[in-house]
Amino acid sequence: PGSTPESGGAAIIWLLAISLGAPPSIINGIYASPVPLSSAIRTPFSRHLKIILTTSLPWIAHIHIYGVVATTLLPERVAASIGWPMLMMITTAQALILSVYLGEWKAASKNTLRILKFSLVLTVFGLGVLMSSVALPTS
Repeated sequence: PGSTPESGGAAIIWLLAISLGAPPSIINGIYASPVPLSSAIRTPFSRHLKIILTTSLPWIAHIHIYGVVATTLLPERVAASIGWPMLMMITTAQALILSVYLGEWKAASKNTLRILKFSLVLTVFGLGVLMSSVALPTS
């Protein structure tokens, strides 16, 4: 009946996709990195752990949160069509806000910052529209 099966059986494709996509991504990261592999290997393990905890785990967690929300919190008729765009907008906004906090935008021109602020406002507005469309009754 709905677009998202409660069993999660359809999620098995993610296991296959990530398993097949990880090795080429890792190889490309090593090949394209300006840091020599020997230097990366000698880096303290705590730094690697910090990178894993601040990048990989949040990414995996937000996919799982999407699955829970799509199967339990959103109406079945709109779960996938509303849940996925909301996830992508929240992820993008979070990344932009974090990059501002980390100072990656300090060298940007005023015009670029204006466009950044406009895109964040537009993202928040889009989230509001999507969330209110789910909350409003259709009958």
